[in-house]
Amino acid sequence: MAPDSARAIIRKRREQGLSPRPGPYAFARAIYQADVREYDRHRGKGGPVFYDRGYGDVLGMLWEVGAVSRHETLRHFRARPMDRRVLYFPPWQAIYARDEERDQSFEEAVRVGSAVRDWYEALGFTPVAVSFGSPEQRADAILDLVLAG
Repeated sequence: MAPDSARAIIRKRREQGLSPRPGPYAFARAIYQADVREYDRHRGKGGPVFYDRGYGDVLGMLWEVGAVSRHETLRHFRARPMDRRVLYFPPWQAIYARDEERDQSFEEAVRVGSAVRDWYEALGFTPVAVSFGSPEQRADAILDLVLAG
């Protein structure tokens, strides 16, 4: 499992006494650079790698701020392929909690989650919703999906 680079960036900025996030473009670029390094670190090692907000999500952020075109985005995906199925965890109000790095409201999380899901669909990916349930139930559902190919 690869870590959520946005959380690491926010944590580091807070430690430095900075605002949690730079502007949208700078934040998206920093996340993209970290996510690409993480992808490249795992490339060729075999077996599936799960990303908590992988580089595809941040390409959506870059597209949203007008920093990449659809053509450039598809070129990025060709250079760093990923499964056409994208796990999607719908926001779950019963367990949603804000913390030092997650300062979005639940309503904002719903908006962002929908935008990310729509982004992947528009690019031909298949978002697969992971049902609410215990961590064990969710892990089993994910493993079943991976093992089914």
